Amino acid sequence: MSKLMDREEKEFAEKLLKISRVSKTTKAVAAAKKNMIDVSLKGRTIPHETVGKWGATSIWMAPAYEGTGVISGSSCREILELVGVHNILTKIKGSKNKHNVAKATIEGLRGLRTAEEVAELRGKTVKEILS
Repeated sequence: MSKLMDREEKEFAEKLLKISRVSKTTKAVAAAKKNMIDVSLKGRTIPHETVGKWGATSIWMAPAYEGTGVISGSSCREILELVGVHNILTKIKGSKNKHNVAKATIEGLRGLRTAEEVAELRGKTVKEILS
């Protein structure tokens, strides 16, 4: 196996979302473990509520208490498990097309910010932001 193939296997995780029997094609979404979605997870949950949108699909995601698990459906669960989220609540609105759901989930995760990032953007301290 080439060095390029070895590097790709370590850098990306892959999950099968749908097999379309009619056209005999296999489709999958690959999410990067580190680079594509940069999420700071404390306690394996997201830091705040977020909404991801893609096409006619909208996904609401909210942090959940430890032990809740991934309350999600469709391909959203697969993406969340790939990036290491273990406690989250989600609701899919609009189209439930698996590919749109996967892309909306990724867009929602990309929109996450930590308290430190928000404080830096506003020119305040974390204490001022949280109070």
